[in-house]
Amino acid sequence: MAIPDELERARRLADAADEDAAKELLLSLMPQIEQADRDDLLLEVFAQLGEIYLVRGANDGVLECIQRIRDCLAIYSAFLAGTMPEAASQVRMSDTEVAQMISRYSRRAQFLQTGLAAAQGDHEGAETALAGLAGAAEDFPDLADEHANLLSYARILCATALCDDDLHVRSLPLWERALGFLDDPSCSTTSGSPGPRHTADSVSRPGGWRKPNLAAARGSSGAGERVGTCFRQNTIGARRGGLVSGRPRDD
Repeated sequence: MAIPDELERARRLADAADEDAAKELLLSLMPQIEQADRDDLLLEVFAQLGEIYLVRGANDGVLECIQRIRDCLAIYSAFLAGTMPEAASQVRMSDTEVAQMISRYSRRAQFLQTGLAAAQGDHEGAETALAGLAGAAEDFPDLADEHANLLSYARILCATALCDDDLHVRSLPLWERALGFLDDPSCSTTSGSPGPRHTADSVSRPGGWRKPNLAAARGSSGAGERVGTCFRQNTIGARRGGLVSGRPRDD
């Protein structure tokens, strides 16, 4: 089975609350992704692992996944800014594809940051992170549904954390917005319906959109074939410094 299909299977496992199986599947894909030099798929692995660790309360794992995502995106951002000219010959993506990947996974990392702050009882930090997620630029219309899903789930995480600390009044605006999103029929498709198909030249994009079941706000990897490398010494190589046998730490 192709790696993007396996990533979609991992997402479905996590949505079905089989986080252990999803985690093991994601970790097993890392050597193949390293061999393929597919940083878009690596980013998807870390985004999904971060969500799994968030659900399980493994805060150290969430933090590490956030850092791995942002470390990789920093390199691509430097490439776009022209401050890393030596990267030009190694990146097989167009500038638009790189920008889209940065936009998507910056949001996924920001979502994890929001959820982590909420889980730690840092309500002010969660509010700031949520505002950052809500204010993310809408540069790519085909990422809008995933952005809305992430926002809804993040608001629920923040509201739940506030209620856990008996701050019910502060949670009300968040609940109202989240429930309004869930009640909006325009946000729903049948859970089994396929999402948009991806061309060979597309960068990673959200897969099947559905009204969230709130096990997680996960997007499928949906892969593009022309995706660049993120220079092993700075991403895949750098991961080894904080991992045990290539695996993110789990609490």
